Amino acid sequence: MAGAPRNLWNETQEIEPYYLIMKLPEETAEELILLHPFTPVSRNNMIAWLAGRSDGKQYGKLLLYKFPKQQLIYGSEQIDALINQDPEISQQISLWNQQGSRAVQGNLLVIPIEQSLLYVEPLYLEATKTLYPH
Repeated sequence: MAGAPRNLWNETQEIEPYYLIMKLPEETAEELILLHPFTPVSRNNMIAWLAGRSDGKQYGKLLLYKFPKQQLIYGSEQIDALINQDPEISQQISLWNQQGSRAVQGNLLVIPIEQSLLYVEPLYLEATKTLYPH
């Protein structure tokens, strides 16, 4: 299911397109876009992102932003690996994965901000035993 959280450590997940309100490069105001980061087929680094525009006269137009070839930009799998290998994070997640709960990673978002990228990945705690009737 697109957008569904996944178990931590167990599987990789391709980034699905997602909506953002942001100011595109060379624009003066924020707008609603559908953003999709791209990684090459057999590599993990990000090479571009595509924005589908949704506001006013720009509705339906696409903007492709390519990263310079000489610049390494981490892709979603690389960021997932860095998060999961961090000793403080993995220790805390191990604690949360005990005694009736489970840590679940949400979708990794890559948010362009001016000349940089912000990577955001929510983490949810899910009860493995529920007291509520089904």
